[in-house]
Amino acid sequence: MARLPDPQDPVFQRLNSSLGFDRRLWRQDIAGSKAHLGALRKLEVIDDAGLRTLDEGLDSVAAEIEAGTFSFDDSDEDIHMAVERRLTELVGPIGGTLHTARSRNDQVATDLALYLRERSTRARELIAALMRRQDRVTRR
Repeated sequence: MARLPDPQDPVFQRLNSSLGFDRRLWRQDIAGSKAHLGALRKLEVIDDAGLRTLDEGLDSVAAEIEAGTFSFDDSDEDIHMAVERRLTELVGPIGGTLHTARSRNDQVATDLALYLRERSTRARELIAALMRRQDRVTRR
C-alpha cells in the first residue's frame, strides 16, 4: 500500500509504526469496519454481493487474528492497514473499497473510543465486585 516507489527507510518505518500498540484494537477495528460497510451499502458504493463478500472477508481476518495465524507484514503501519491488506488478499480488489469515505484518523478515534468504552465498563464491573466483597468482609 505504499504511495511512493522507493521503500521506506527502516528507521522511519519503526518510528511511523503504531502496530506494536494498536494491534490490541483489532476487534474494535473489525467492528468499525463492519459498521462502515453498512454505510457503504446504504450509499450504494457496494451492492449486496459486495457487502457479503467484504463482511465474510472481515470475519475471516478476525478468525485468523483470534487463532494467532494472522501474519503481520513489515509494511503494516497500524492495525487498520494490516486488516485492509489481509482483507484485500482474501477477497481481491473489492477489499480496497473498505477505505472509501474513511480516514485513518476517524478509524483511530473510533477504535480507541470503542476500546475505552469496553475497558471502562469492565473496570466498573471489577470495582463493583470488589466493593461487594469488601462489604461482605466488613459485615463479619
